[in-house]
Amino acid sequence: MQVETQYHTLVKISQNSEVILAMSDFDSNLEVDNIIYTPNKTIHIETIQSNAELNPQSTTLTFIPTNSEKDIIIKNINLLIQVSILEIDENKKTKVILKQGSIGNIGIEGNKIMVEIKSATETLANKINHRYSSNCRANFGDSQCKVDPEKYTIKKILVNDITDNELVIDMESAEIPQTLSKLDKQIIEMIAVNADVKLQNQIKIGEIIKLKGNKLLLGKLSERLKIKPGDTISITFRCNKSFKSCHEIFQNNRNFRGEPQLLNS
Repeated sequence: MQVETQYHTLVKISQNSEVILAMSDFDSNLEVDNIIYTPNKTIHIETIQSNAELNPQSTTLTFIPTNSEKDIIIKNINLLIQVSILEIDENKKTKVILKQGSIGNIGIEGNKIMVEIKSATETLANKINHRYSSNCRANFGDSQCKVDPEKYTIKKILVNDITDNELVIDMESAEIPQTLSKLDKQIIEMIAVNADVKLQNQIKIGEIIKLKGNKLLLGKLSERLKIKPGDTISITFRCNKSFKSCHEIFQNNRNFRGEPQLLNS
């Protein structure tokens, strides 16, 4: 009886040539090249293709890790990752490397983790851009930026009406912090684009596409959240990462993590 050929995904994460995490979508431990791959049925790889190590486009690996696996990935740096396909038939096992490189951005969504795999060519091509840029490399409100987001959050904005993604709001009811009350209304409307909008219980409902007077147009609005007239929302503004915004709006240029002199280069 001929055994059907099986194909399985192998994921190996290493640091300084030492394997610190190995898993596969096989239903039990799988030994390949003297490495034990533990089962993880939730592995999903986006934009994968053969010889992808030559492709400058990043690949995203999504899976549900154990707590220890999550800690390993989040707490370590300089991690290398390899994704392979394993062909198993009755006579042999054949491994073909699909993608290998360094771990880039890491995202967490519920119990899932999304890991960006950056090829060696992509890492080298972007190395200078990552080290030097005219825009700030800090994230608004983090330990490098040092701005307190609460000082740029308008609270207790009353929702009068809602149609699709457009809210009619009452800014007169809002609590505006002193740092924002000093700004011109047009500047507030300008920097509101991409600001976070949350309900009173701090659940995010979307990002602002446009703020004009008492009308608020939201994008990425969650369909699961039922907003109704009478609800109160808050708007947390964010920096656009330019030196001008950092200096003129947030008075935080001493913490600017970029090189504005590159702007015209």
